[in-house]
Amino acid sequence: MVRPNCPYLNLNLSLMPFTPHVWDDGTKGTYGDGISRPVAGANTQRYVILVRMPHCAPVRVSTMAENSEAARRYMQARWPEATVEVVA
Repeated sequence: MVRPNCPYLNLNLSLMPFTPHVWDDGTKGTYGDGISRPVAGANTQRYVILVRMPHCAPVRVSTMAENSEAARRYMQARWPEATVEVVA
């Protein structure tokens, strides 16, 4: 049997550290209290947002916000190049 030239074949995989997968969508979002989410203790309600990224399928995101304009602003801060629309 021919083995490919791979240094990991001789390692015990149970000894390798766990590396979680982190999704990198390439966006340059801004995050933090009052920017991409409400400030702690704010009076909020749930809003459903439709996020349309270029060249991707639309995604419905449920978020807590003070009002519909704040919900739209929070999602626009997370995904600046997306088109954001409040659905419910």
